[in-house]
Amino acid sequence: MDNYESFRLAAREAAEQFESIPHSKVIRLVSHFDADGITSAAILSRMLIYGNRKFHLTNVQSLTADFIKGMSEENYDAVIFSDLGSGQLDAIDEHLKAKKVFILDHHVPAKKSDLLGKNIIQLNPLLHGLDGNAEVSGAGVSYTFAKAVDARMVDFANLAIVGAIADQQEDNGFMGMNAEILTDAVKMGKIGVMEGLRFFGTSTRPLHKVLEFNAEYFIPGVTGSETASIAFLKDIGINPRNSNNEWKKVNQLTETEMQKLIDGIIEKRRHEKDPSDIFGSIYIIKSEERGSQFRDAREFATVLNAAGRLGHTSEGVACCLGDLESRGRAVKLLFEYQYKLLSAFRWLDEKRGTADFIQREGYTILNARDAIPSTIIGTFSSILARTDNLRPKSIVITLSNKDSEFTKISLRFTSRDNPHDLREICRMLLNGFANSEFGGHKNAAGGLLRTEDADKFIKNAEDVLEKICMEESIG
Repeated sequence: MDNYESFRLAAREAAEQFESIPHSKVIRLVSHFDADGITSAAILSRMLIYGNRKFHLTNVQSLTADFIKGMSEENYDAVIFSDLGSGQLDAIDEHLKAKKVFILDHHVPAKKSDLLGKNIIQLNPLLHGLDGNAEVSGAGVSYTFAKAVDARMVDFANLAIVGAIADQQEDNGFMGMNAEILTDAVKMGKIGVMEGLRFFGTSTRPLHKVLEFNAEYFIPGVTGSETASIAFLKDIGINPRNSNNEWKKVNQLTETEMQKLIDGIIEKRRHEKDPSDIFGSIYIIKSEERGSQFRDAREFATVLNAAGRLGHTSEGVACCLGDLESRGRAVKLLFEYQYKLLSAFRWLDEKRGTADFIQREGYTILNARDAIPSTIIGTFSSILARTDNLRPKSIVITLSNKDSEFTKISLRFTSRDNPHDLREICRMLLNGFANSEFGGHKNAAGGLLRTEDADKFIKNAEDVLEKICMEESIG
């Protein structure tokens, strides 16, 4: 039995355990608040609806010990955690012994499965030798489980692909379980694959607006400015208006103009790790109308991410389930989200050379305090790590106040070729800090610590990172 079949078998066994729960019981569903967590929640919600089961859903930014302890007092006999839970096994095992618990996650487990109570069923690809950072997302785990419960869930493979894209598991194609899920989606006629420009809004926004609000693939001197975006198009020989004097859209470009656009953007991004990553595989959800923000799976993921990180996860789940009113509200939230990201980059430029922007050989520490919301600091860090704003081959640590009591920490690396285990580094950095928590993957990790400890954490991080970078240099 190979690793993939082992994982699928574990999903079937978990499904059998779930099916043994009486239909009279209300299911408690808790999922992460990002786009992967939202698609996970939507997939499981559809599965529960198909099964005529009642459920109560909550999406959370972080699964804290206090939250889990509070769940022990809730009147639910069965709980499903999706896209989280494996990093909080100690608290789950301690506080939820009286409940049947299903953990559908792809993050590193904090405790060995054989040490867990018999009431806990954990479906995690890492327990079967699969890479949860690249081969399957939280949505993919939820989809595998849901399909084992109800074969009709194959119709929602496209949502698992949206979740994988949102979790940055697509690199001009998919691997492992994600590739199998894409095969399901294509076979069922849910997704079509084509080549194109991987920017948000290419079929719905004027070209210059696509460039202005393009935070994910940052274009130096262009992104964030309408004037600069229009000037850029004129400089590369593209009239931003069509023959009717209307603003031109990407799908209205001639083949020659498209090549000029691609060449111009690559030239602007020539210092990036992979400036040509703007062009590649596009995943089209066939059931969505042309011109919709939900037709391109990458755009769909961006809308969900905006809804979740602005505190409107219910709108995101409803979008996945096809609610038109929620989709309209979610698209409006996207503009607010993109403005916040662009404001974060303006903050970055203002803070260079200050105590809040520490840059050394091998690492960078940015303390945003209240300037960047904690809900978007992880996304900001991921985008930042792909730009040329920082020194190459650096560990990036960002801090943002979650509230007056806790500060959110995010760790990334400024290269796809990451020699570090960021989750392990996060654990090391937070070791000894009271009430702190950590989790994540090798290439993206994060945690929480008391805001009053932030300055002490930064000093400790400098000492630890200096040693890590020195050892790497010597090695």
